[in-house]
Formats: sequence, structure tokens, C-alpha cells
Amino acid sequence: MSIVDRLKLWRCQHVGRDVRVLGRVWIHGDGEIHVGDGVVLDASEAPIELRTAKGGRLVIGDYARLDGGCSLEAEGRLELGPHVRVMAFAKIIDNHFHRVTGNRHERPPPGTVVLEEGVVVEPYAIVLPGAHIGKGARLLSRTVVTKRVPPGATVSGNPGKVMPPRPAGP
Repeated sequence: MSIVDRLKLWRCQHVGRDVRVLGRVWIHGDGEIHVGDGVVLDASEAPIELRTAKGGRLVIGDYARLDGGCSLEAEGRLELGPHVRVMAFAKIIDNHFHRVTGNRHERPPPGTVVLEEGVVVEPYAIVLPGAHIGKGARLLSRTVVTKRVPPGATVSGNPGKVMPPRPAGP
């Protein structure tokens, strides 16, 4: 990891070995950010935004890859497992930031968001509070997920629905 890469991540509480940073990474907030070994933050096409509120914790697991334009925001806990891929302009948040009913100026409590090992989040997909994405699952482009996704599932749509497995054969 170069000195320039270290400087770009100076606000992180932990940065693992062999982390690569390409382009601009915006880091905001007073929470904790932990970056695992071998992580690639490829913001060469558009900036990546990592935001944590006071008391929030964002964990990026070993060998994860984040592409340009993606945004990860943690008010509580947001955790990416090892080998997770978050593609361009995807958004992952653990808080809605305001209530839909009642006092709109009062923030709702954050919901934990977990993406297990090997999850792929395609471009423009959105993962909302309370989502738990199982190992090896794939969220197709522009999918919106709010719930638990089983391991190995492919999810599409708004709201996200698990797609049936593709038939074997030619």
C-alpha cells in the first residue's frame, strides 16, 4: 500500500495490508471504518463515499472490491464480508434518515446491514436497513433489498424478489 493510499484512508480506524485506492474516496462522519486486507477501492471513474455517524461502524471485509460511485453509510452497523463486490453507483445504508409517518424530524434507529462472503451488488442496486444478504447471493442491477436474502440467491426488482434458478442445459 502506497503512502498516498494511506493518506486517502487516514480517517479509518484500521486499514489492512495490500489495500489499493484508485481515485477519490470521500470519508465523512465520526464513526469507525475498518478496511480489511487486499481491499480494492476503485474510484477511478467516480468518487466512492464512506460515511459513518458517531457510534456507527462500517466494516469492509478482506479482498472486497468497491467500484466508483458507490456509497456506504452507517449510522449503526454495516458489514461487508470477505470477497464482496459492490459495483458502480450502488448504495448501501443502515438508516432511512427520517420517518415516513409521525415526526419526520426524528431519526429512526438504524438497522444492521450484513453482506456475507462473496455477495455481488450490481450497479445502481440499493440495500436498505435490516437487509441480510446470504453468502454468494447476487443483487442484479437496480434491485432494492430490504429483507433477508438466502445464500446463493439471485435477486431482482423493486422490491427485490428471489428469482427461480435457471434450468440446466443449452
